Amino acid sequence: MLICLVELKGREGKDAEEQIVNTYNYLQPPFSNFLKKSKMFSQVKWRAFIYRQGASNRRNEEETQRRMEKAFGRGNFLFRNNPDLGDALRAWTKV
Repeated sequence: MLICLVELKGREGKDAEEQIVNTYNYLQPPFSNFLKKSKMFSQVKWRAFIYRQGASNRRNEEETQRRMEKAFGRGNFLFRNNPDLGDALRAWTKV
């Protein structure tokens, strides 16, 4: 089971980061409790995708990548300016 949280980045990328992490922190405990009971807990993979519009500072992108990998784990986060997350979902479902 794949759960992907998606956020649109406006001017402040940190707002998108905070929103995704807050949503994850809110949803993860009840999902985990439910899935432990159904014995599906080990099959759940959480992912995060931030779609940014326009240009972005490279340094800020690297900082965002580090913070999001800390929250979701390496390889479980994408930060792109392409709104089509189909390729990411297909790649993630093969993992």
